[in-house]
Amino acid sequence: MKEIESLSGDGYMKKENQVFSSREIENLFGKLKFEGITRDITARLSLLSIPTERRGSHFQDAIEISEIIDDLMAEDRTDQEVNEIRAVCLLHDIGKSGPAEANEKERAAIVQIYNFSFNKDDYDGLAASQLPLARALQMKVTEGALSAQRAEELLDLVESGVKKQTKKRVETFIRPSTTMRTFWSAHVYWTYDILLEEGIDKNAVDVAASHHLLEGCDPAQIGWANINPDMASLELVDKYQAHCMRLDLADKYQAFRVRSGKSHEEAVQILRKLLESRLGKAHPAFPIYSRVLETISAHKEALDKDLGS
Repeated sequence: MKEIESLSGDGYMKKENQVFSSREIENLFGKLKFEGITRDITARLSLLSIPTERRGSHFQDAIEISEIIDDLMAEDRTDQEVNEIRAVCLLHDIGKSGPAEANEKERAAIVQIYNFSFNKDDYDGLAASQLPLARALQMKVTEGALSAQRAEELLDLVESGVKKQTKKRVETFIRPSTTMRTFWSAHVYWTYDILLEEGIDKNAVDVAASHHLLEGCDPAQIGWANINPDMASLELVDKYQAHCMRLDLADKYQAFRVRSGKSHEEAVQILRKLLESRLGKAHPAFPIYSRVLETISAHKEALDKDLGS
């Protein structure tokens, strides 16, 4: 019998439009018996519980993903394994609060930008992901979601936070001309840096920061090409590699269901095509990802409940 029946208990899932305090977040990790959660981590996650322009918050998403992951785990899992991967899920988007070196104002600015929604198919000939950051913020000014002065402040705060980074990467060198795709992808690298700096176990950090591997974002240098084809099954692959794949697909499944309004069947079909296009059936990681996707497909009722559908 696993120790935590549901993170949706105690009113956690009912807080979709409320901010979690640092103390509430600390207590949640306490329920999971996950050690090493610092004040900096709880402060960042509290900031990420601010409601977005769409449903819920980034921290709310993380709670739902932790519930999804639980449904994807084998029946013989231990309480410790369940609690560990759930805690990792709660941490995986902490990079949306900006670089490890960012101050409070810079973090708040970066979170505000991550909280904006861009739902149109076309923005003057460009997809939302192709918009330069400065132009994307101007779009929000035009929509009335942001003042021109605040847009300038946001750009200045992002640049000041990015300049402080001690680890220089092209993936996190954010400027006004940077595309939104690059800005959005930067968070996995910031997740990696933040959690390492805060002393979280390296295996947990690697899993948390690897939830966009299918998009080629690999801050932990997991390198799926190194998987031995003879070990290409969920039962034989390294436990943490399996966790990476579960989180990678669970994160995308939740996004398709919640942000894009897709049905269970539609989300599974999109993920199936994504695996074929990004990996190809000959890739050593393909059978393992496919096995995870089969589990997702078979748990429609449980996943609908996790997402309040």
